Amino acid sequence: MKKKIAIIAYTTFSTDTRVQKEAFAAKEAGYELDIFTLNDSYSKAHELLNFIPNKFVQYKGQSKKKYILSYLKFFLFCFYKLSIYSVKKKYKYIHIHNMPNFLVFSAIFPKILGTKIILDIHDLMPEIFSVKFNLSKEHTIIKMLYLEERLSARFSHEIISTNKFHTKRFRKNKIITSNITEIVNVADENVFYLPQNKKFDQEKLIIAYPSTLAKRLGIDKLIDAVELVVQKGLKIELNIYGDGEYRDEIKSMIENKNLVEFINLSESFISLNKLSESLDKAHIGVIPLPSNASNDIAMPVKVSEFFAKKVCVIASNLPLLKDCFEDIVIFFQEGNSQDLADKIEYLYNNRIILEEYANNGYRYFRSKTWRYYKEKYMLLISSNKTIYK
Repeated sequence: MKKKIAIIAYTTFSTDTRVQKEAFAAKEAGYELDIFTLNDSYSKAHELLNFIPNKFVQYKGQSKKKYILSYLKFFLFCFYKLSIYSVKKKYKYIHIHNMPNFLVFSAIFPKILGTKIILDIHDLMPEIFSVKFNLSKEHTIIKMLYLEERLSARFSHEIISTNKFHTKRFRKNKIITSNITEIVNVADENVFYLPQNKKFDQEKLIIAYPSTLAKRLGIDKLIDAVELVVQKGLKIELNIYGDGEYRDEIKSMIENKNLVEFINLSESFISLNKLSESLDKAHIGVIPLPSNASNDIAMPVKVSEFFAKKVCVIASNLPLLKDCFEDIVIFFQEGNSQDLADKIEYLYNNRIILEEYANNGYRYFRSKTWRYYKEKYMLLISSNKTIYK
């Protein structure tokens, strides 16, 4: 009988690269998959995976209550379905991607029946909610989120961390299990292939920003920097690929600054294949994250995707990024639009250096591609070790 795994994620499958890669890795490892994600047109088109149909969509507003309510509704849906399916399907693993962490408790009945639970912590909920809703670490809600993380981790058999900084943070939150596997969210080389005949000497410099459209991610600073560069008469083009709660404000900002002919804003998120194709023409990719408790120890997958496509990366000088990419990325002072503009202008006028950084990034990417981390994940779910918890 074929091994079975359920994958739970409060996200759309088509836009979450980590969920996609690990799902296909499980498929490659011989598992039969049930995928519980938000309603997504991709799921209707993909015949190789079994998506559990639902009508849930991601909440993108500013209400704390509506955020929690949207999580709870999805939790109850997963709890109901998993409780029914687990008797018949006998999952070997249930792999839960956060946010939220408490989705692991939707698998309480399968766990009783012997299913092993994997909690994949992409994002640190206490830090993100603290930044998003401007709450101090001492606020009751933030303390509850640290507790939610601890309890969810203790309920799980295995924890997946995205980087060493996150693992260290888990230890501070008294998550002391030894079963933590670090799987960095890097680009899939089968999707983000090496572009052919990339030219760095053409007059117009093309900049890419593929990400969620949220002010907390610093996109406003990038638009301000583009305005400063354009005022100097340099020929540049910024392509923004994404969607999110800040979309209308970004559109107004572009119009008010008279940057419509210099900045292209996609209608929504685009598929990974389309993004890869679009990055063939890009020269610079920008990661303008502001410094805060969440971003300082985050590892954006876009860095790896830029590297894979020979795109020179300009990023905020945040601790984790500087620790990992000191001589591979061009850093600017976080939150400083003028410094970001200066770095763009420097690369515009120094194309040899631009190409050199792009090549260095590509060499770094090739040293540990998704193939390496995929093997770590496949080893994790193929393990026959007995875990008592």
